[in-house]
Amino acid sequence: IYDHYKPLSMDGEIPSTHEGQLVALADKLDTLRECFRVGLAPTGSRDPFALRRAAQGVVRILVEARLHYLLSDLASGELRDFLLDRIKYYFREVRGFKYDEVNAVLALDCGSDVEARLTALAAIRPTENFEPLAASFKRIQNILTQAKFELEADLDPALLEPGPERNLYDAFVRVRDASRTLSPQEALEQAATLRPAVDLFFDKVLVNAKDERVRNNRLTLLHNLL
Repeated sequence: IYDHYKPLSMDGEIPSTHEGQLVALADKLDTLRECFRVGLAPTGSRDPFALRRAAQGVVRILVEARLHYLLSDLASGELRDFLLDRIKYYFREVRGFKYDEVNAVLALDCGSDVEARLTALAAIRPTENFEPLAASFKRIQNILTQAKFELEADLDPALLEPGPERNLYDAFVRVRDASRTLSPQEALEQAATLRPAVDLFFDKVLVNAKDERVRNNRLTLLHNLL
């Protein structure tokens, strides 16, 4: 499987035609899959079959040819983690996105919208609402972690109290519905408008309510915001 392998560096040109891109992608993925299957994955500085270069070629073709993909559809297990590491490297070191931006976007399943989401995040980050909203989301994550919350049911709007709690839910629904037809940057800009409603919710609403149904419903609301 190695005789026909042609390295593709970060500086070389990807195939110019769609057919050539698909053939090159299939070739490199086949090489990677077979090497990983028989235990020839790179270890430390050892990479005798240039698998890191093959993976770099896969990443460049996927991104620069704008192919539609989900990483989980292309690879699994150790190979998926290997390719994800090369994707992170590409967007950090080659494309110049910040380390935490790359990690945040790639916390979800990696797909063909990664570049658009990274560009959107980098654009929205300097705005006044971003840092406070990011801190609120971190607070939400901490609350859910401490509560050991696992989503078991849909949110029940009938259990929402009028005022800040209901206002946050209404704002969330508005942003969620609007984002379905927006670009990633526009969707993030819409999400940033949630900041006042999130701040008021935390100021006025007790998440850890005594009523278990109300408490779980509020935790579900917070979960839906992430």
